[in-house]
Amino acid sequence: PATQLAKWRMDMMVKWGNLKTRNLRAPDQDKLFMGESIEVSLEVFLDGMTSADLSVETYSGFVGQDQDFSNHQTSFMRPVGEAVEGWQKFVGQVRPHGTGRFGFTVRILPSHPMLASPHSLGLVLWAQADG
Repeated sequence: PATQLAKWRMDMMVKWGNLKTRNLRAPDQDKLFMGESIEVSLEVFLDGMTSADLSVETYSGFVGQDQDFSNHQTSFMRPVGEAVEGWQKFVGQVRPHGTGRFGFTVRILPSHPMLASPHSLGLVLWAQADG
């Protein structure tokens, strides 16, 4: 098992820089009510990895004047369908848990059942808005 984790870890370190995101999408809404959820989708270029190698999460919360999130929450996104030409679609939900200026993005972390923490490799990819 330790050898398997070491091989997986090396694979992640080599391929992580090739991960890409596109088509971060959510309905365009001027108002979103507390407790109401919206669907978020994103496509991730896997570069030979599998969706099981990644933890794709919505990252949402209140946005302050400095554009930073406060009181954030995360929720897992799930893969939908098969990857096409290396691009895998993920979908998830965001739901405001209070009132105020609310925002979200998506982050990607490595995932392995033997990994002590998804942050232990120091790898994270934040989705970029298209165009």
